[in-house]
Amino acid sequence: MRTMDEVLQLVYAQRGQINSLAALTSGIKQRLDEVIGGALPPSVQAEVDKIFDELNANTAAINKAVRANNDDPTDDDPAPVEPAPAPVDQDPRLPPL
Repeated sequence: MRTMDEVLQLVYAQRGQINSLAALTSGIKQRLDEVIGGALPPSVQAEVDKIFDELNANTAAINKAVRANNDDPTDDDPAPVEPAPAPVDQDPRLPPL
């Protein structure tokens, strides 16, 4: 059984992880804001387009695998994994998020 001090140390460690996660998500948000705002040079935008193409291909593969390996007899059509909806002002050249 753990002591109260050990539990408290684990809680403090989680606080550091939470702060790291907050910094990571803040950085991701800033990058997304740059993408949505059209702040990327064309060469970087092309790379972003490739990433989204791969993401959409992976989503399709996940849906196919779920349907092919669904052994639940009560579920004739499992719900597919849906990509997140695109922001309203997303660049129309980008695949949906």
